[in-house]
Formats: sequence, structure tokens, C-alpha cells
Amino acid sequence: MKPFPSFKRALLNGMLAALLLCSITHLSAHDSVPGAKQSQPVAIKDVMIVPVSGPVIEKGTIVFSEGKIAALGTDVAIPAGSKIIDGQGRRVVPAFIESWSYLGLREVGSVKATQDYDESGEINPNLHAHKAVNPDSELIPVTRANGIGLAITRPSGLIGGQASLIRLDGWTYEDMTLAPNVAMAMDWPQTRFLNVPWLPQQRRDEFKKKREKDLAALEAFVKQARHYQQAQDAAKEGKAKKPQPDPRLAAMDKVLRGEQRVWIRANRADEIHEAIDFCNRHDLKMVLVGGRQADQAVDQLKRYGIPVILHRTQALPSRRDEAYDHVYRMPAILHEAGVEFAITIGNTLGNDRNLPYQAAAAAAYGLDPAAALASITLAPAKIIGVADRVGSLEVGKDATLILCDGDPLEITTHVQAMFIEGAEVDLTSRHTRLWKKYETRIKRLNNGR
Repeated sequence: MKPFPSFKRALLNGMLAALLLCSITHLSAHDSVPGAKQSQPVAIKDVMIVPVSGPVIEKGTIVFSEGKIAALGTDVAIPAGSKIIDGQGRRVVPAFIESWSYLGLREVGSVKATQDYDESGEINPNLHAHKAVNPDSELIPVTRANGIGLAITRPSGLIGGQASLIRLDGWTYEDMTLAPNVAMAMDWPQTRFLNVPWLPQQRRDEFKKKREKDLAALEAFVKQARHYQQAQDAAKEGKAKKPQPDPRLAAMDKVLRGEQRVWIRANRADEIHEAIDFCNRHDLKMVLVGGRQADQAVDQLKRYGIPVILHRTQALPSRRDEAYDHVYRMPAILHEAGVEFAITIGNTLGNDRNLPYQAAAAAAYGLDPAAALASITLAPAKIIGVADRVGSLEVGKDATLILCDGDPLEITTHVQAMFIEGAEVDLTSRHTRLWKKYETRIKRLNNGR
């Protein structure tokens, strides 16, 4: 086959680039209009209120105004001029919180241009996830349609950067950001490929060398950041010259002072123990993310007060000797041991909407149902540090809640309304539009048209 002449090759490349751009634009932009700021009080009456932080109110009224919950209970006065919603037979619960995601940073797995979570280099603590969020991501309305109103979004890497808590509605990233820089996101070097029998020895050796290099890089960087911090402090006291500015080292200041936690993703027991030892050596406050074998580190997790953000409860065994229900039972194991935890779907592109069913699986395998609901509402809010605003229904907190027609963890339940800080959110999405489209087709076929 003869090679293309240069002008034909250029033309073909241009056409392919144009097609790719069109596909990205189509796949990554939704047409939902963000909710308008609350302009009048809203009262949902005769509804089951599930505060999470307290007992269920079987038939009560909840009122919110100016984005905040004003009153809730069985004897609540409804302000004049309120919009009244009849909640008969339905429930009000806090909007769910996805605790570890790439929402707004990742769109199409096979298109590099939509992978804003994955920056060049492995150590980038100065990156701020919220500033790269795409408000028009098609995955956002799909996710919130199932009750998820808030999400942690984060960059990846050995030290990926600053994770942020975002509202899943808004015109711009500024509108969407509820709490920027709530955690320093880290991916602990994995050990799972070191002893895989079907891998050639050469590949295993390569993984081992890469892992040793990554661990050494982490140690060296944290020590360098500590020296930089000490030099900065000495300069403020007039004891030394101010060091040359370094944004990466400066971004570690709050972490090193214990004012910001490092959220470290680690799943295997050896990885978890290594990560805990690393944080103890460098006096860092840690949150464990993943925690597939967290039950093998319960004593350390309790001793050092380390919360766990558990990845999926619906997963296959990872080892030959692992019980089929090991992952399903992990939330109950941690709960019984007194370890603080939340549940996340965990970086599975497009599947964040299934978060409530992860909590439901935990409830089916021994976790108290109230604790299961808390694991995707109040528990993550506490771990993130925003429980004074979200995660439960209490007077003075944000009116970030959902109205649904049944148990919020049941797959048959429909979310009928969502409010984020009092603003009603559009629950249509690409999924609902496709449903309407093909429902119309079936109707026409049935009518012979």
C-alpha cells in the first residue's frame, strides 16, 4: 500500500481531529439549566423525614428558606408565601455524598483530552481539583438523578493534589465548589503485581523497581517539604533568609502542620500498614481510601483514629482464599470495631450514580440500615469536615436534600426532587432523554407508525 501524499495525510488528520472535537463536545456537555437561587420558602408537608442525625419523623413538615433548613418536625408553622409540596407517602433525606471520584474531571475514558484528573508528573500537591471541574460534564446530571448532590473530586498521582467537595449543580466551578482543598489526595504504590505467578519475572522485577523508586520519591519530597516549611518559619522570625518560592513545597504546609489530612488510597494489608507507618513517621493525619483489607489493620486504624473511605461493597474476591462475601461484610466489620467509615463507589467512570446500592449491599450483609444510610450522608460529611453544613437534616444546615418515593437505598425507589442549598435541581439527564426518545419509538411502532 502506497503512503498518503503529505497533503492528503494532513487533510485526513484534520478531518479526524474535527470529528474527535465534535464527539467530545457532544459527549461532555449537558443542557440542564442550573437551579435558581431560592427566592421563597419551601415547605414539604406530611412527609417522612429521615434526619440521619436523629430519629425518623414519621409524618412531619420540613421548611427551608434562603438555602437553609428553618424548621422540621410534626408541629411546624408554614410561613406565608411558601411553596408547599405535598409529601404524602414519600421521604425526605439528606442528599448523598460521593466521597472519592473524578466527577467533573473525567469524561470519556478513551479520550485523553477529557482526562483532567491525570496531570503530568506524580507529585503535584499544588494542583486544585475544583479549578479544573467541567460544569457541563454529562456525568453530573446522570449522577445527581439518583440522589447524589455532593461529591469529592480529586486528581490522581503519588501526591495527586488538592481534592475538593463540589455541588453537582452550577454554571461555573466557582458556583459548584462547596469546600475547596479539603484533602491532599495520594495513591500509595501498589504491591499486587509483585507476586503474581502468571507475570514473567522480568515484569515483576520492573514493578518492584518502580515501586521502590516511588516510595523513595515520597520520602524525599516530604522531607524536602518539611525543610522548606522550617526555612519559611525561620525567615518569618528573622532568623534566616526567605527560601526561593516553590509552589509544590508550599502546598504541603497545611498537611505538615496537621491542618489538612492526607487521603491515601491503599487496599492490600501491606500497603495499608506501610501508609500508616509513613504518616506516623512524618506526623501526618491520614484518611484511608479503598481499604479492601482494612479488617487486617483495625487495631492501627482505631489506635490512630484513622477514618476509612471504603471502595465498592459490590466486588469479586481479590484472592483465592478470600470469602465471597468479604467485601460485602467489610462495612459491618468496621462498624462493629468502632472505626469511622464512609462508602464510595470509587473512581468507576460513569457509575457514581450507583452509590446508594453500595450502602444497600452493606446493609444486606450485617450493617445496621441506619448506619448504611449514614455512610453516604453524615459519615462522609464528618470525615470531610463539613458536617456543620451538610450530611443531615437539622435546623440551620444547608437545605441540600432529596424527596423520594421509598427507601432511598432501594433500587426501585425514584428520586422525585432534589434541592441543593434550597435551589431545585433539574433531574433530567442523558439517560432520561434516551428513555423518552425510545419510549416514543415504541409507542409509534405499536400504533403502526
